[in-house]
Amino acid sequence: MSNTLCRVLAAASIAAILAGCDPIKPSGPSEPSDAYTVAQLSNVLNIPLASSSRTVATLSNAQNRIVVLAGPPARVLVNGAAIGSDTDVQMLGGTLYVAKRLESGIRERLQYYQAATVDLRPRPQPTEHPLKHVSSPPRGTVMIDPGHGAHDPGTKSACDPSLKEKEVNLAVALALAEKLRQRGISVILTRQNDTFVELSQRAQMSNRAKVDLFISLHCNWTERSAASGYIIFARQSPLPGAVKAAAAVADRLDGAGFARYGRQPVLKDFIVLAQNNRPALLLEMGFMSNRFEALRLADAGYQNRFAQAVADGIEDYLRK
Repeated sequence: MSNTLCRVLAAASIAAILAGCDPIKPSGPSEPSDAYTVAQLSNVLNIPLASSSRTVATLSNAQNRIVVLAGPPARVLVNGAAIGSDTDVQMLGGTLYVAKRLESGIRERLQYYQAATVDLRPRPQPTEHPLKHVSSPPRGTVMIDPGHGAHDPGTKSACDPSLKEKEVNLAVALALAEKLRQRGISVILTRQNDTFVELSQRAQMSNRAKVDLFISLHCNWTERSAASGYIIFARQSPLPGAVKAAAAVADRLDGAGFARYGRQPVLKDFIVLAQNNRPALLLEMGFMSNRFEALRLADAGYQNRFAQAVADGIEDYLRK
């Protein structure tokens, strides 16, 4: 830049200051008018901004969890359900933006507590009807095995390295145990906290208890980051009960909208399956190597829905 031009710009800046105007500043990227910052989205939805970085932001309260992911792939997850596309999330000047057009879709997926109401109107007396046959709850014992534990963390999340597979496995196992017990099904857990149990010992526990079904819960990992979906494993030459249980669980997971990875079940002699004399399955719930699926697996609402579908499948199996 020539000395003459420098003097001209300096004089213009001084003149602007003397005139009561702000000095000329270099222009940066402008805020998009059709998008919210994650902080603005937090205010609009009245859901606190729990954390925010250049790639991921989380809004959460007691009922809801919204995750904004810069990608790839760029997504907005509302209680585990994905909405929008790559173009609906932008990173500008270190700030995450979400397209305003997603607001209605986000609100549709939010969960709210419904205020209790009391109906004081007189009610008609019930009429007597012959008792209809009510099916009795299924009888049986299920052993749930949350994979890994303690010094064996399993794999880790592609989105949050601090989240370990063992934590997801245990969370889903506890939710599944509660849902089965509510249906009158006896449940045994190989671990109920962050402890370690040898693989052969897990199979021995199943054999000693003579359970009707053993199911080991895990999360998957692969170098192919696009891989996603659940996988159900049974041992080579599986017991007929294991094949039926795998089909029942897969039907319920498919019906609930969970993606599967390939044909089910896959036959493989994992120790907890090969040394097990009872109908036994190993369920890989999804790929933590997939950023999109890793976020879902970390979401409590998603974990609960997954456990619900598995419980439905196990109940179907025990009834047959």
